[in-house]
Amino acid sequence: MKALYKHEMSSYLTSPIGYIVIALLVMFGGIFTSYISLKGGSGRFEYVLGNMSFVYIIIIPVLTMRSFAEERRQKTDQLLYSLPLSSVEVVLAKYLAMLTVLLIPIVIVGLFPLILMAYGTVNIVSAYAALGAFYLLGMALIAVGMFISSVTDNQIVAAVITLGLLLLNYFLSSLSRILVSASAEVSLIGFLVLAVLFGLVVFLLTKNWIAAGISSLAAVIAVLVTYFVNRNSYANLLMLAMDESSLFGRMFNFMYETFRLIDAVIFLGVAVVFTVMTVQSLEKRRWSA
Repeated sequence: MKALYKHEMSSYLTSPIGYIVIALLVMFGGIFTSYISLKGGSGRFEYVLGNMSFVYIIIIPVLTMRSFAEERRQKTDQLLYSLPLSSVEVVLAKYLAMLTVLLIPIVIVGLFPLILMAYGTVNIVSAYAALGAFYLLGMALIAVGMFISSVTDNQIVAAVITLGLLLLNYFLSSLSRILVSASAEVSLIGFLVLAVLFGLVVFLLTKNWIAAGISSLAAVIAVLVTYFVNRNSYANLLMLAMDESSLFGRMFNFMYETFRLIDAVIFLGVAVVFTVMTVQSLEKRRWSA
C-alpha cells in the first residue's frame, strides 16, 4: 500500500494535475484574502474560505478524474488486481494520495490568518475551525469524484459527471427555494425520482439489473407507504432534504461562526460512504475481470 501511495503521489507531482490543484487553491485563497480581509478590512477569515469553496467545483474533477477511469482505459487496472493488495488498500492508497495533494495548498492557505494578524485582529479559533471544515469538505468531494471515476473508463466523462454533481450540490439550497413547492405531492414525486436513482447506483455497483430493479422497487414502495401512512409529514420534506444534502451549504455555516459538530460528522460520513462504494465498485470489477 505504501508503494502504491508513493506511486500515486509521484504521478500527481510529476504531471500538471497536482500543480494545477495547488496553484488554483493558493491563488484564489490569495485573491479572496486580499479582497475580503485586506481591502475589505474584515478579520473574519471564515468569509475567505466560505467564498472560495466554489473552487472545489473546478479542482475536484481535475484531481479525481484519472484515479480509476484512466487505469481502466489503459487496462492497467489489471495490474492493480495482481498486486498483493486488497481492494480496500488500493482505494485507500489512491484516496490518501489525493488528500495529501489537497493538504499542500490547505497548509499554505493556513498561513494567511497568521499573516493577517500583523494587520489587525483575527479570530484564530474560528479561522482554523473553518479551515478544518474546508478540508473535510474537500475530503468528502474527493470521495464522490473517486467513486464516479471508478464506474467509468473515460476520465473526461468522469470529470464532467463530477463537475455536474458538484455544481448541483453547490446550488442545491438555492434551487430548493426557487423550484420546489412546499406541497406534499411535489415531495412525493421528488422522493420517487430519488428511489429510481437509488436503483441506478445499485446497478453501477453490481452491474446487475435484477438487483437494481429490486432495490429501486423496494425504495419506491417504502416511499409510497410512508406517504399514505402520514401524508402531512411530506409537506416541505423535499425542500428540507435538499437543504440538508448541500455539503457546500454546511460549509457556509462556518462563515458565521456556527460550528456544528454534525456538519463535520456528515463530511466524514460522506467520505466514508463513497470510499466504501468505490471499494465495492473495484471488487465488482476485480471479480468480473
